[in-house]
Amino acid sequence: MIYDNTSTKSLCGYSIKAIEEINGVEHAEESDADDNPAKRQLIAVALIALGIIICFGAVGHSEFHDVWTVRHTVKCAVGLAVALASIPVSGDVPRKGGDENERD
Repeated sequence: MIYDNTSTKSLCGYSIKAIEEINGVEHAEESDADDNPAKRQLIAVALIALGIIICFGAVGHSEFHDVWTVRHTVKCAVGLAVALASIPVSGDVPRKGGDENERD
């Protein structure tokens, strides 16, 4: 077997494709979709983080000042709502009316 070692992706004279063929691995041009998170998932993680920060900030403020007011309750509710809003944003929940495999 003769391999083209003039490839721009060469390692010690052998192309990456040749090394993968020698090792019995199929050459894949693009990585799987599971390797890189989608934008929706990154936005969902940011929403969870923001919700936790808002909620913990309200609890920390109330503990520091030794008082719990309606303002703290509202902040905790908003923080939990933002964190829970990340579930449908992530796209992991299937739609009731449409096909489960179909996504925007």
